[in-house]
Amino acid sequence: MGKTLSAIRYSRKEIINKVDPWTAELSIEPPLDTVIYTPSVINSPSRIDHDIRRQREMLAGFARRPLRREAQAALSVLRARDESHRKANLDRQLQKRTEVSSLKPTYLEVFADFAAREKAMADLTTLLLIDEADRLRMTSLEQIRATFDDGSSGLVLSRRVLRLHER
Repeated sequence: MGKTLSAIRYSRKEIINKVDPWTAELSIEPPLDTVIYTPSVINSPSRIDHDIRRQREMLAGFARRPLRREAQAALSVLRARDESHRKANLDRQLQKRTEVSSLKPTYLEVFADFAAREKAMADLTTLLLIDEADRLRMTSLEQIRATFDDGSSGLVLSRRVLRLHER
């Protein structure tokens, strides 16, 4: 029927698989917001929770990457400012030197600002696609239900259709 291929296409998993999560630039519109999860044949609620959280965190990391690049650039500017201040202070008399900590903004202030902005970013996952849901036992289904109840994302369970042939 093509349920798995449709889920992969909808979630744009092929893009995620090609991207290096540490260095790649990712400017995709609309943003990646769908997680597709296929449980292993032998699964546990804790494993399912771990795997789904990891995939959601990966999507969030892609969304946070531009903010992190902006923070690195801002901190690089501060680093250059402080280094030039130190060099200028070397030529001054000891009594006329000023401390680097007197310069505003400080590293801590800039870092705290970007950390607050990153924390304010909501979880972008809007849909959780579970492929081969017939592999899940009741406790695993309860874990998925709890994950669904905790967030504001939709949930789709896809399973194989078994047909019995009459003889």
